[in-house]
Amino acid sequence: MLERPAAWYRDILGFRVVEHYDAEEAFAAAYRDSVEIVFVQATRGELQPNRVRHGAGFDVYLVPETVEGVDELCAEVASMGGHIVREPAMTPYGFLRVRDRGR
Repeated sequence: MLERPAAWYRDILGFRVVEHYDAEEAFAAAYRDSVEIVFVQATRGELQPNRVRHGAGFDVYLVPETVEGVDELCAEVASMGGHIVREPAMTPYGFLRVRDRGR
């Protein structure tokens, strides 16, 4: 299941993807400029956004010191068919929250 979003970020947005599908907890990491996105394989139950599963929460957090141009990145994701659920905003605990779903 990780292959699909990882491929979307690689093929559509030009990220470099490092696959760790054979790890004990399978994951892939996508890199471009100062951005790192980690995709983790769900190990149980139906795949759901944290907001649905737990009643609150976000699926993507960015640490502001490591990411520049987040608004431009979100615009690019949306222009390439990604779905931005909420615009970027600072959390009370100092992280930038972004929820997005690639194809």
